Amino acid sequence: LDSPNSTNILGQTVTLAWRICDDAPKFDAPHSTGDKSNDKSSATTANPSVVLTITDSAGTKIREENLDVNALSLDVSSLEKGKLYGWSVRLKNKPAVQLANNTFRILTDEQAVQIESEAKIIREELGEGTAWAEIVTASFYEQNKLYGMALTKYRTGIERDPSVHEYQQLYAKCLERVGILK
Repeated sequence: LDSPNSTNILGQTVTLAWRICDDAPKFDAPHSTGDKSNDKSSATTANPSVVLTITDSAGTKIREENLDVNALSLDVSSLEKGKLYGWSVRLKNKPAVQLANNTFRILTDEQAVQIESEAKIIREELGEGTAWAEIVTASFYEQNKLYGMALTKYRTGIERDPSVHEYQQLYAKCLERVGILK
């Protein structure tokens, strides 16, 4: 999984991302000869076909797409703000294999204005574009469950000052908390 298990969304776009790990054990088909070169059941490509499903909090299907990619940015402007939505990804050729089962909530306009205002104050007070301002803003976003934005800010802070080991530790802890790393 390359997206947080659950996150709040600020704005009109959400990016959902997943990947299929190659380190899972692979088993031969029941009557396989052991020669995987002709075995159609072995792992496919790096981006096998998946089915992405988006549901509302009651489990009603809102959108379903067959995809051959491992990430998708969606315009969520038509979805109701303040509501919880679920998304799941499963292999198209193996529907029982679910890769992700996550949620996102689109912040209301009032929540968005307040968070953007507070984030702007943080950046102004700590110096726009400094590594420290990026890390503090990341922490602020994390506290508000804006995990996608928090991870981006942590990465930017680390890029601006890679010598500060604590920034990398904060980033790693955030990855653990949101379920991307274990």
